Amino acid sequence: MFGEIFKRTQILAKYGLDGKITFFLHGSDQAEACKKNKIDATFSCEVPAIYHLVEFPYMRIVGTPGSLGRIALIVPKESNIFSVKDLKNKRILVHSGSSAMMMIHKWLGDSQLVPDRDVDLIPTGKDLILNKLYDEKAEAAVSWDPWLEIFLKKHDFRIIRQRPFYSVIFISQRYMEEFPHATTQYIAALREALFWATKHKELVCKWVSEGSGLETNTVKNVMDFNENWLLAKSKKNIDLCLSQEVVKILKECSEFVRKIVGLPKDFDVIERINLNLSGDEYAK
Repeated sequence: MFGEIFKRTQILAKYGLDGKITFFLHGSDQAEACKKNKIDATFSCEVPAIYHLVEFPYMRIVGTPGSLGRIALIVPKESNIFSVKDLKNKRILVHSGSSAMMMIHKWLGDSQLVPDRDVDLIPTGKDLILNKLYDEKAEAAVSWDPWLEIFLKKHDFRIIRQRPFYSVIFISQRYMEEFPHATTQYIAALREALFWATKHKELVCKWVSEGSGLETNTVKNVMDFNENWLLAKSKKNIDLCLSQEVVKILKECSEFVRKIVGLPKDFDVIERINLNLSGDEYAK
């Protein structure tokens, strides 16, 4: 969304900024660009953000644009599963991606169920989730928006557990040190772009739909789960700072990564967060 708005408006120029805007279809493409030092600012989400910080220690999290939608555990509407406890001895498809796996581990743990002992977790691509559920190869699935929205709107599923699914804003530490004024302006430009989006919803959703291949209504419905999008009465209402909830989630993501693949002993996600770039002075 931000990329589409920056490409098609003069918001970056308004704040004295210019730059090359690149869209990545896959995280591996984004990582390759980071390795080649071609990125000064980018976005990532939750568990992938931790991998990003480990692989590229010069990157810093400076805020969040808010929720990308939801991450949820779903079952067919006619299922006799109504709680996580009902999943004992069941098979759960997990949309391939670490955030989905982290959340099902947490939800199972909250219900005293142990993965691979009490339930079978089956990593699955989004394109196979529906077929496997319909073929009764599993009883539940964990996914996130926008795929979750597509599943819920076009098929008969219901949600058992869910929570918001967050993105975070990255800026290179080198860039912040070299251009401290510009980095603050960038945060202000993000705030203005998000506010601009709330005033031009149909147009922005059309742009994102054309760029992503998603249906316009799917884009609109997912954006309606973004807190900033919903609450923005003015630029000042838009808060890109990390809330305590998002900081807590980043800590949980860090511990999850530490358990499954390990982390450098000196890695502390809190030390990789910079909260000094609010852009408040440019928000009026």
